[in-house]
Amino acid sequence: MKEILRGEPGPVLSESRSAFFGMNGLVFEKNVAVFAEKRGLFSGLGRILLAVSGGADSVALCSAMAKLATGGSLSPGPVNDAASRVEPATGVELVIGHVNHNLRGSASDGDEEFVAELGETLGLTVLTRSVATRDYAAGRKVSIETAARQLRRDALIDMAAQGKCGAIATAHHKDDNAETVVHRLMRGTGIRGLGGIWPERTLSGAGGKVRFIRPLLCANRAEIVEYCKGKQLSWRTDHTNDDVSFTRNRIRHLLLPHLQQASEGKLCDQLAELSQASRRLYGKIALEVDGLWEQAAVTVGDDEVVLDMAVLAGHFKAVWVELVRRALTQIGSGERNLTREHYQRIIQLAEGPAGRTVQLPGGFLATSDYGKVILSKPQGEGSVASKDSDAGKGSGTFSESGQEAVLPIPGEVVFEGVKIEATVLAAEEFDIEGFKAQKDGFVECLDLDRIAGEVTVRRPRAGDKFWPIGLKGPKKAGKFVTAQRISRKKREKLLIITDKQKILWLAPLRASEETKITGQTKRIVQLRIDPACHMNQELGAPHFLVFLLVVVM
Repeated sequence: MKEILRGEPGPVLSESRSAFFGMNGLVFEKNVAVFAEKRGLFSGLGRILLAVSGGADSVALCSAMAKLATGGSLSPGPVNDAASRVEPATGVELVIGHVNHNLRGSASDGDEEFVAELGETLGLTVLTRSVATRDYAAGRKVSIETAARQLRRDALIDMAAQGKCGAIATAHHKDDNAETVVHRLMRGTGIRGLGGIWPERTLSGAGGKVRFIRPLLCANRAEIVEYCKGKQLSWRTDHTNDDVSFTRNRIRHLLLPHLQQASEGKLCDQLAELSQASRRLYGKIALEVDGLWEQAAVTVGDDEVVLDMAVLAGHFKAVWVELVRRALTQIGSGERNLTREHYQRIIQLAEGPAGRTVQLPGGFLATSDYGKVILSKPQGEGSVASKDSDAGKGSGTFSESGQEAVLPIPGEVVFEGVKIEATVLAAEEFDIEGFKAQKDGFVECLDLDRIAGEVTVRRPRAGDKFWPIGLKGPKKAGKFVTAQRISRKKREKLLIITDKQKILWLAPLRASEETKITGQTKRIVQLRIDPACHMNQELGAPHFLVFLLVVVM
């Protein structure tokens, strides 16, 4: 193998250490075999496509699967200990699939060459695909992470079809599962989301549907690296995995170490147990929904599903969520961007008047219709959620489109993942000086009687003007923001809360002079932004870290 392809070569071992690592290698391979056998991951398969990037995880997957496929003994004990032999994959053919994302120049080409040589060494066919990740991301206005994930999935499914493989094996492990669970907690999740990375899932791509299996979910990253070193395996190192500008990397390198320090046991193992318990509970919920689907889904089509929510009366709310999830899947809505808040808003529709609408990621809509909920595909460009016709009931319009959302007073609304609450207070019972001494940027109090008409939440727009408290008159919001010298990331999080005539609060920077509390104020509206929601992309923020520690612990 060419020296340039060697990422982190395995150490040169003494005979005694080689025997020690060799024994550990057998234990690792047996653990993988037992994990896969218990879950039937290899059941009914003639060929499996191994998703291999060239990193330590996928190299370990290749080595362990090759050992299983050849039918070699995985017993770390005596040779005559038949009970400890596990050979569930004997006779299965393996094919390697590699996706070149073209994100690291010559290093990406080096990964592809490395995988080709690895396949030659193991005597396995290697299929490759080259994808233009940056062009795809720019064309669809998605992140590089999202583009790479979507292109990789489609390419793997295409290669599985070419290689006539019944499943695709990926190298996800316990640490990946921990990152997934924490990421979902940040976005808001339910029982199904807490299930983390499933050992087996059927996923769809441009080339159709195929089983994805994860035989390494029984191991953590440290065990995988130890296995590679013990087997003297080389691997490639992708230094973009250290770039904390990517959400996953921030979780891996910044947040999880903090959580581990606060944990009494091994956090990855604890989250793996949580995921396993959540998957078992979800299985029971899914069975219950199986029995309710025909009765509850009164209309089922590719573009629209109508749910009679009255059928679910008396059932656990998780059953409601699963029914809605299935309906959205039926009409082609992706699940990745759906959060707990989305499902809550949809369920609330069934309890309110007809005609109210919730807009979902991707332009999908949920509309109330006298106890029923209509879930439908996007109706064309420019479609936005209708205004809430019952704002006084305390539930606002939910928007993910960058348009606007109605904030009921009193009540709350979730706008683009941020929750804003409005509470009405009596002026005579309000300690204004105490409030000023303790307030932070996430709360503001205004004179309710100086607010004109419906209150909405939106992002800043070109030409916005408002009168900041303390200034002599109105000015352009853009110039005011520039004068505050805040970072671009914070500027992207700014919210505008406005009535029919004026901006009430450029949150979280400054409230309006026109609605400030005075000696004549009789009624006060307190507006509060949930800091955990607002800061959920800044993992270093103290508010969010404390919030997540409480949730996980």
